[in-house]
Amino acid sequence: LRCGTTESWVSASGNVNQTGRRLWVFEKDDFAPFPDNFDWSTVDRIRLSPWKDRADSTYLRFYEIYAYSPGIYIVEGTRSHFSSTAADLAEQFNSILSRHHLSPAMITDINVEEGRLKGAQLAIYPYNDNISDKELDRLEEFVDSGGKILAFFNLKSELADLLGIDNKGWIEDPNGWFQSYQFDADDIDFLPEKVTQDSWNIRHASPSRKDARVIAWWHDSTGSQQEYPAWLLSDTGAFKSHIILDEDPENTEQAIIAIMGHLYPRTLEEMARGAFQDIGKIAYHEEYEQVVSEIEAQAKISPRHEEAYHYLRHTDNLRNASASYMEENRYRKAYDKAIKAREALIEAYARVQIGRPDEFRAMWEHAGTGIKPGDWEYSVSLLKEVGFNAIIPNLLWGGSAHYESEYLPASDEYYEYGDQVAQVVEAAHEKDMSIHAWKVHWRVNRAPQDFQDRMSNENRLQKNVDGEESDWLCPSHPDNQELELNSMLELVEKYDVEGLHMDYIRYQNEDYCYCDGCRQRFEEERGESVPDWPDDCYSGNLQQEYIEWRASNITRLVRSISQEARTLDPDILISAAVTANYERDWKRYGQDWVTWCQEGYLDFVCPMNYTTSIHRFERLLQRQKDWLPEDMIVYSGIGAYVLSADEVIAQIRMVREYNLPGFVLFNYDEQAAENILPYLEKGILQHHTTSVRGYHLYQ
Repeated sequence: LRCGTTESWVSASGNVNQTGRRLWVFEKDDFAPFPDNFDWSTVDRIRLSPWKDRADSTYLRFYEIYAYSPGIYIVEGTRSHFSSTAADLAEQFNSILSRHHLSPAMITDINVEEGRLKGAQLAIYPYNDNISDKELDRLEEFVDSGGKILAFFNLKSELADLLGIDNKGWIEDPNGWFQSYQFDADDIDFLPEKVTQDSWNIRHASPSRKDARVIAWWHDSTGSQQEYPAWLLSDTGAFKSHIILDEDPENTEQAIIAIMGHLYPRTLEEMARGAFQDIGKIAYHEEYEQVVSEIEAQAKISPRHEEAYHYLRHTDNLRNASASYMEENRYRKAYDKAIKAREALIEAYARVQIGRPDEFRAMWEHAGTGIKPGDWEYSVSLLKEVGFNAIIPNLLWGGSAHYESEYLPASDEYYEYGDQVAQVVEAAHEKDMSIHAWKVHWRVNRAPQDFQDRMSNENRLQKNVDGEESDWLCPSHPDNQELELNSMLELVEKYDVEGLHMDYIRYQNEDYCYCDGCRQRFEEERGESVPDWPDDCYSGNLQQEYIEWRASNITRLVRSISQEARTLDPDILISAAVTANYERDWKRYGQDWVTWCQEGYLDFVCPMNYTTSIHRFERLLQRQKDWLPEDMIVYSGIGAYVLSADEVIAQIRMVREYNLPGFVLFNYDEQAAENILPYLEKGILQHHTTSVRGYHLYQ
């Protein structure tokens, strides 16, 4: 975009990852660089500059370009005395509205001073405890023009006046008064009856104008109503006496949306239209017709084609109903039908997937205790039923172990739930599943304090280039190398595990380690002193040599674990979770994992390809294939923790397109068990063979 008065340009960018229509939405703050004298009202040119990412034949067609001001603005309190809290709560609010198919603008308190609320209908203040006089002036203008304010917890007197309420002060809760709140407002549609929220303090406020009233009261743990309002409402906005907490997310979000709908009636319309547009956004598709075409094509060779067609018909009926309700301005009904239509379409998509035999299917389990701590049988059985054949549980760290170790302190989990290695091995082997014991190397942050203190006193912890100590063991220290090696080998000696899995097998980042021990050992190995430590090694003429020396310390441990574990058990499988971008990251982290594969130190490698973009995921798979020996076994890591079930399915399909023999999902927890695994079980992880209409397939 060009500013006509100054002839200066600002730019923003987006990616095209697949065919079909795509809607890009850019906010003002997405454009950069942003000169102080840029006048948006004088923009006179728009330049579109496509750049090809790869040598494919393609074309772009632009249908429409328009500017608009959203009705809802979220204001981050950048001047807050607790700026990180303000930022987190603003982003939390943005996530809530996005989940409900709303598209608010994210602005700051400084933007409000600049007049950015002009044209908006609703300003949301999630946590703003330091509002300037200039910002209050702009808010007064905003309210005078018909705008509404939705504010939480912080209540400067001028803001209270705008909302028609009195600030009676801050109240701490020593007696469990604020355990939930219940609504009393029959004129507000869709409010939940009760929201659970255990607040430890509130802002006591009361109505000061005739149009202001209490719409929800706090209740204690016995359910008794207290004298303190939880929500107040007036003609100019609403106020909640504490921040948003996530103890009761469904009812919390329902309450917020209902109150927003009362303040800004177009809320439900925007939700309905957004939900309708998103029905077909399944597995990286942008359009409804695209995903339906893919499902229909896949159904022709799927053993569950009848179920899939049933859900497709159901989707179509719900989608048509949603459209009809929108024409009648019945937006709540339209929204509900659109949500159900998308759910039905995901069911159809999941059911047309086809399994693959002899595939390594594993999940990383970070807690090391299973999704129901103390009950590994349940966790393993669930994975087996879904179609997994391996599990990689995190059983030890640099300074603690979930079993009685000869080398590491026992963890709190061991004392509470017992020997987690023995329990998971027994449960897994009963289900014919393999166990790869996962260690987080070097990190002692979970170790007892006396262990951390001992490591510090013995100068065994990493220090950054500024000499600041961290809670990571220094990889060049011989005692640390021995500790890491012995703690892995004892797993092979004591337990019947199928493999050893290394994680965090690297340095923290490029700023580590520059401790005195590293200097001494580096100088001894090169046979020459470093004149200007650490600058010569960090950014000077010895930088490359030091980078390679750091990497050699990590490689030394990988080689030792590999060789000595295989001596103890020739069938043991050695593996590692590694950063996805080897070319960029090995110098930063000292993780030379391509060399480990070339030298045969690993039986398989798991690049952590954690991305929400299927385009980036594919590029990573291709680059990893190019970097590694042809016969190297690669099990791609998939970041299920940031993906929906349909996106996980799409990434598993991409893994298979690249002929990789398996994958590992991160992370096995309750969220994955509830929201991801049920959809994988319906098709993509079916594992018995069947014959369907002339095709021999794997379910």
